Amino acid sequence: MARIGVAPITASVRPMPTIVNVERCPANIISSPTIIHYNNNRRNNQSCWRSCCRSRCTSSCVHVDFMRKGPGILKLTEAILGIICQFLLLEYGSAYANRLGESYTEFLIAVSYCLISTVLLLACYLLSKNTYILIRSSIYEIAFNIVACILYFSSSSYLAYALITKLYVDYVRIPFFQVYPALTAAYILGFVAGIIHGTDGILAYRSMQSSR
Repeated sequence: MARIGVAPITASVRPMPTIVNVERCPANIISSPTIIHYNNNRRNNQSCWRSCCRSRCTSSCVHVDFMRKGPGILKLTEAILGIICQFLLLEYGSAYANRLGESYTEFLIAVSYCLISTVLLLACYLLSKNTYILIRSSIYEIAFNIVACILYFSSSSYLAYALITKLYVDYVRIPFFQVYPALTAAYILGFVAGIIHGTDGILAYRSMQSSR
């Protein structure tokens, strides 16, 4: 109860503060960097892309199908026969080159020419499919195989004649005389290589006729 003559004491009422939810950034945001996790699918895609590129490059850069066909088998056989003939000539016939005379030189030149040309064609056909299509259906393959066939037959016949007339006596007289059978095998393989080159020329002629 208020006293008389005394002003009533009024209590000041302060308003209640309003609580507002404020989202604050953590204090250690600078010291804790964000970790980014990469997706492993990207690496898998890159590895798959590389493997696909390698397989495509192998299939497109190397003409593997050529070796499975008749011309590829013939070219490979021609190269192998040429290597064997040249090895036999240089290994066993070089010491008797003077006695054999021009027959030895002619056979060596024929084998070297045919072997170099065959290896170059084989490498070009394996590395480029377009080269195989263009050269195989051209007159060059026909001309080369005809010339190679003639050279092999002529040089093999000349070497066989020289062996019989000049080294057969030594073969009968000297025991274990290896030069005569080695060079005999060389000119026999020369005849075989001539037949294969002739067959290859016929197939090249058919290929040229079919491409027209």
